[in-house]
Amino acid sequence: MPGNETCRGDAISRAALKSIGVVVMQVNQARLGLCLLVLAVLVGGCIQPEKAALTISGTVTTYVTGEAMADAEVIIFTYEQPSFAYLPPLGETVVNTTTDARGRYELRIPPAYRGERIVVFCHAAPEGWAVLTLNDSIRDLDLIVDAPFPESEVPLVLLTLQAAIQTVLDRMDTDLATAAEQLARTGLESDETRVILNELCEKHLYVIDCCTVDQTGTILVVEPDAYQESEGRDISDQKHVIQLHETQKPVLSRAFRAVEGFDAAALQWPVFAPDGELSGSASMLIRPESLLATVIAPAVQGFPVDLWVMQPDGLILYDPDREEIGRNLFTDPLYQPYPELLALGTEIAANTSGSGSYTFLGRGMSAPVEKSASWVTVGLHGTDWRVVATQVVVGDASAVHRGLPELGLLSTEAALRALTQNDELQRALVAGDRNETLDIFQQFYETNPGLYAIQWADASCINRFGYPEENSLTNYDCRTGRTPASERLVTAIEAREATSFEAPLVEGNTGRFVVAPLYAGDEYLGVVYTIQLVA
Repeated sequence: MPGNETCRGDAISRAALKSIGVVVMQVNQARLGLCLLVLAVLVGGCIQPEKAALTISGTVTTYVTGEAMADAEVIIFTYEQPSFAYLPPLGETVVNTTTDARGRYELRIPPAYRGERIVVFCHAAPEGWAVLTLNDSIRDLDLIVDAPFPESEVPLVLLTLQAAIQTVLDRMDTDLATAAEQLARTGLESDETRVILNELCEKHLYVIDCCTVDQTGTILVVEPDAYQESEGRDISDQKHVIQLHETQKPVLSRAFRAVEGFDAAALQWPVFAPDGELSGSASMLIRPESLLATVIAPAVQGFPVDLWVMQPDGLILYDPDREEIGRNLFTDPLYQPYPELLALGTEIAANTSGSGSYTFLGRGMSAPVEKSASWVTVGLHGTDWRVVATQVVVGDASAVHRGLPELGLLSTEAALRALTQNDELQRALVAGDRNETLDIFQQFYETNPGLYAIQWADASCINRFGYPEENSLTNYDCRTGRTPASERLVTAIEAREATSFEAPLVEGNTGRFVVAPLYAGDEYLGVVYTIQLVA
């Protein structure tokens, strides 16, 4: 370390550490270790009195890696929902921080880490780990060593994401349990029911709707009002409803394809009458993709890792490439050319945590790369989601993020352009064969998970039909619609240009439109376009 100046306060030596019963563990570079030499490492920077006077609100937890403590680096986790892990030189953790009015310390990350970001110090420490805390003053050290270090080498970014995702799930679960208790007093379809359900939905951005279900499996009340058309629907044949009625315990369903085109999961809590009998349930319909994207995307931005989430049955709930969300690792033809990936997927499905590797040679790649993978589990009530982190260990590091072309997968824009060249579609439209056109649309819809609809608007700006029909407009004149979406469609149709845009839908929600012009020879047939609901 540069400099040999003496700072106020005695440095902590290895002998002093041993005298209080702390054994310094020598570990591999990738293994977690505990370092108490905070002041010693800071000697080179010599903290000035005004720095030492700064107080820390709450508890700051530091995790250290490295065989030599003098070379240690610190991981800083953000409060409650850790957005990412950052490894700065230990001295920077105090010297280069500022504090806001609430006493929360912030460390600005250098632009070298792909843009400046802020880390807020926190106390999100996995239970049972050895941690070092700084309370009230940077000189006041408290040591907590309750358990040995974990044996597995799980990437810290994965551990912090596990904690963040589980926190979100637990909060939704707690809030729904509270709502179920309130509904037990007010009833499942009283005037107060809608207020309780609306307040519940407003607390969580990832929730599509909230509802009450009676003991026969009939939906009684749904909020927000955009989904009230579901009231009166019989869902008694759904597996999670059957399970709740049989066990009278809360349940989180496996994700399923909602009519809106995205995967959803239902979280339900039983509601009991005053006599203790089951009267029904309170339910939240969750969009896993939205929940996971909000937590994961900012956490791994700029880091050489790829994070994705799947159910044990292989259904991909989240991936940086949206076109992969909703596909099944084990059954989708997209993944069949990669047997090592499939074998690893089997291990991931069978074990709640672990690590492995696989060799990947994507289309257009000149040489294979070897990727390591680690995974952990989050979930509720026996339903698990596997959170997987992969990293290149041998080969081109830029291949850490699987590109769509390497998997042989087209983006939505490219897939739609390819569809416009489909001779069968062109013939069907020229011949006015609605059924044949809908069959082609259905195949496209099922091959490209995540679509809300695919539709055709002719050259006169009439939206003729689409698939699924319940999500599509029929013989709708876009010129007279006067909605933001219809106006953008008219512009695209008249200009005969490909485009994409976001606009609100007449039935609620916001959609991402991808538009492509369609010809049969020289005859202009209008446009085909897809809609994806915006998370």
